[in-house]
Amino acid sequence: MSTAIVTGGSAGIGLAVVGQLLEKNYEVISLDVQPTQVEVGLAVVGHGRQREVGRALLEEGDRRGAWLRVAPKSGPAWIGFFALGFDSDQVAHGVFSVPDPETICIVVGGYGYFVKASDPRVWDQVEQRPVVRVLPVPELKLLLFSGFTNISAYNEGGRLWTTPRLSWEGISISRIEGTTLFGTGWDALKDKEVEFEIDLVTGDSKSGARP
Repeated sequence: MSTAIVTGGSAGIGLAVVGQLLEKNYEVISLDVQPTQVEVGLAVVGHGRQREVGRALLEEGDRRGAWLRVAPKSGPAWIGFFALGFDSDQVAHGVFSVPDPETICIVVGGYGYFVKASDPRVWDQVEQRPVVRVLPVPELKLLLFSGFTNISAYNEGGRLWTTPRLSWEGISISRIEGTTLFGTGWDALKDKEVEFEIDLVTGDSKSGARP
């Protein structure tokens, strides 16, 4: 079993590690303190900065995010820093296993990152920003990322689809039946919530609302 240790820092992720995992390939341990000075093996800084791989010393101003220590089944352990997107409880925070068992996903303040557990040089960001909710669908080997206006799905090969806009602002996922997701979005012209459906295989959607 691989082990991931998460520290919260200013992102609050130490208090919000999500336990809904597609596969139990990682044991996630939450620590609610942040290192005062840590030399890391990988720094994922985000916010348009150039990615840094190697040893780096992060200054105090850089530490708005989450630290993640991963001990893969094979290879040395490493520590990563993942930048905070938004300091808000309205967006997602958490650590998730993904359809690819070699990859781990961490979401910090609505910014999502994929990183290969055995090789942290291989990483990417989730297209959906900010991520408001992460929903595993293990039956279809999907990980869904819901934003304020649309939804994206990822499988073992990466991003599978992203819906068009489903709401003026705000999405609620009601349920999943088979391969269909049901939810509601806000229609500002009608001043009410309207229903939508998504085919989870193709990403095709019906109804919803958009400007």
